[in-house]
Amino acid sequence: MMFLPLWVVAQDAAVQDADAADSGIYFTGGAGLALIAEIGKAKSGFWYEKDGKAFYYDSSGAKKDGTPTLAEGDIDAGFDMGWALAGAIGYRFGALRAEGAGSYFSGNLNSFGNTEIGKEDYDTLPSFTTFAVMANGWYDFDTGTMFTPFVGLGIGAFQGTNNGGVPKNAPDSFEAAVQSAWGFAYQGGAGVAMEVADGLSIRLGYQLFGTLETTYIDEETDSDALSFLPDSPDKAISAIAFPLLVHRIELGLSYQL
Repeated sequence: MMFLPLWVVAQDAAVQDADAADSGIYFTGGAGLALIAEIGKAKSGFWYEKDGKAFYYDSSGAKKDGTPTLAEGDIDAGFDMGWALAGAIGYRFGALRAEGAGSYFSGNLNSFGNTEIGKEDYDTLPSFTTFAVMANGWYDFDTGTMFTPFVGLGIGAFQGTNNGGVPKNAPDSFEAAVQSAWGFAYQGGAGVAMEVADGLSIRLGYQLFGTLETTYIDEETDSDALSFLPDSPDKAISAIAFPLLVHRIELGLSYQL
């Protein structure tokens, strides 16, 4: 019965060869549509800084040290369908994949409160853009066919930028207000890959990208515009914070070395 140990060794070698074939470095890239979910709640505030110290004026006009408690309210901001780009490099461990990914998406503002925002009022529409760097983990389901469904989660950091746009008939000296900040981000997603050649797959996926409502996007006004104030502050700061949710549908390619 010497053939039995030899058969076991041969089977072990075959499994190891299969595992090696299912492991390795891969690259992905894709583009698609992005829709920023309507924003209904936000926190905002306004204060000044002088010699590195913050202060503000309360409702009675009295000067207070520090920053004010941020007021919460509805802002009802809506966005048009935007676009997204994404890319990643990772390593496959059989059914599991780990990757570092970067993504960018942009969408134009179409309403704010009860005001509709359209191209007839702006030369450049107000917009919101986000660049994110994420660490993702994915699980691939082996169906025994050319189609491989997958699900995954990710965490990372993002930079959100709010551009106020340029109204029509604005003077040449007009500069759009630009607010930007970095914060924590998370995402979850699912999709399916279709292998079209050895190592090459077409991928269609959905991802829900989110941020925390404690991420503040602020804008600073320098001292030249604040000379009318008795305290002669170095700068004024207006800040807004809101939870951001972005739905993304992406079509792309994946190649494993």
